[in-house]
Amino acid sequence: RVSAGLVTTDGHGVYYDGEAIHNSLTDKLLDLLEDGFDVKPWARFMDNLMQNPSYNSRECLYNFLDHFSAPITEDGCFIAFKRVRENYKDVHTGTMDNSPGNVVSMPRSRVDDNPNNTCSSGLHACADEYLKGFATGSSYRTVAVKINPADVVAVPADYSFSKMRVCEYYVLGDVDDKQIE
Repeated sequence: RVSAGLVTTDGHGVYYDGEAIHNSLTDKLLDLLEDGFDVKPWARFMDNLMQNPSYNSRECLYNFLDHFSAPITEDGCFIAFKRVRENYKDVHTGTMDNSPGNVVSMPRSRVDDNPNNTCSSGLHACADEYLKGFATGSSYRTVAVKINPADVVAVPADYSFSKMRVCEYYVLGDVDDKQIE
């Protein structure tokens, strides 16, 4: 029996606050458990995800995770990427500092939650696939960011669900092409 927050599993099913949950994430958690892996990070991830107030945001995040094997952290967050200017400022406005160690945030109410809107207001993060065609060149760098699933607001369907808008992330540090792969 594994539990984290309100998530529990008995090896046969996954439950949130006593209610059975069936989706690709619970299937993965049960597969990992059956293969002998420590599933506590995944259970914490699910607990964090279920704290996201938007049903649509939770469902959209599954699409992102299905297309990108985002590393899950011990505390139930996940790692994604962000392209920034050489000075760590954001690409679009040049005003947000994405230096390693910074928490970048904005009010959730100011992030566009419509996944049908491709480019819109919010803090952006992406999968490795999206980086291949966005802000390439020597005047940009890529940073890894840690995102709590509760802070995911929208995952647009364009670009195969490889980018998202969030209301907060923690900048871990620079990554090179080899680390991204």
